[in-house]
Amino acid sequence: TEDEIAQSPAQTVPELLRSVAGVLVSDVTGNGRNYTVDLRGFGETASLNTLVLVDGRRLNQADLSGVDWILVPKERVARIEIVRGGRGSVLYGDNATGGVINIITKKGGDEMLGTAGVSAGSYDSFKAHSSVSTGGEMLSVALDGDYSTTDGYRDNSDIESKAVGLNLGYDVSERLSLRLNSGYHEDDAGQPAALYKSALDSGASRRSTRTPDDWVKTEDWYLQTGGQLFLTGNSYFDVDASTRNREAEFSYVSLGSTGMTEIDTLSFSPKLVTKEKLFGLNSKLLLGFDYQDDKEDKRR
Repeated sequence: TEDEIAQSPAQTVPELLRSVAGVLVSDVTGNGRNYTVDLRGFGETASLNTLVLVDGRRLNQADLSGVDWILVPKERVARIEIVRGGRGSVLYGDNATGGVINIITKKGGDEMLGTAGVSAGSYDSFKAHSSVSTGGEMLSVALDGDYSTTDGYRDNSDIESKAVGLNLGYDVSERLSLRLNSGYHEDDAGQPAALYKSALDSGASRRSTRTPDDWVKTEDWYLQTGGQLFLTGNSYFDVDASTRNREAEFSYVSLGSTGMTEIDTLSFSPKLVTKEKLFGLNSKLLLGFDYQDDKEDKRR
C-alpha cells in the first residue's frame, strides 16, 4: 500500500518486493539497475516467467532481455499488486507463468500537494525527487521527476539516471472517465557483469568486475491513453492504448561488440467487465483481448 511504501527504507521497487514473502530478489550488478525478481522459484528464467505491469502496461521487453526496473522510481508508486501462480496467464498471457507484478502509479488528489527530497549515501550516491499533484471535480494531475547517481558497490557499476512522469485523469461524466499517462527516462551505466563462483573461490573480490570497460546508455519514453465507460453500476467497458520507444546504445568491449538497438512498441487492449448476478449467484465475466506489435532495429 502507499503507507507501507512511504514507511519502507527501500530505495527501489525491487527492494520493496524483497520484503514480500515468496518473492526472491537479486541485484546482479550492484548498482540498482539490473535485478532478478523471481516468483515461484524459476531461477535464471525468472525474467521470462514474471510479468511486470505499470498501470496495466507491460514493462517486459520484447527482446527477452528482462525488465529494466530503474524505469519506475519508488517515489512514483502508489501501490503494488502481486498475483502468484499460473492464473496470471489466464488474464495477462505470456511471461506470466510464475505470476504478475502490477505497479500502480500515483494520481492527482483533491488538493494541491507538492513534495521534494534529497538523499546521499555511500559510494557517492545522490538522489533527488520532486512531485506536484492536484485535482478538482473533473480533472486530476500528477507530475514527478527523479535524478540519481551512484558509483555502485562494484567496479564499473556507476550509473546516472533521470526520469519524469505525468498522470492525467478527466471525468467527463459519472459514467465516462478518460486518462493519459506518460513518462521519459534516460540513464548511463557501467556493466560489471555477474561474477562466476569459480572466480570467487579463487579469491576474486565481490566488488570486482570481469568487464571494466563495458557500458550502456538507454533512452526510454512511453505514452499511454485510455478510458472507462460504465454501462451499468456493475459493468463497464475499458480500453487502453499505448506507444513506447526504447533506444539503447552499448559497448561490450569484453565481447568485441558495439552498437545500438531500438524497439518501437504499439499495444491495444479493450475489455468488457460485467459483475452481475447469474442464477442468483454473484458472477464476474471479463471479455477482451490484447494486441501488441514490436519492431526492433539493431545496428552494430
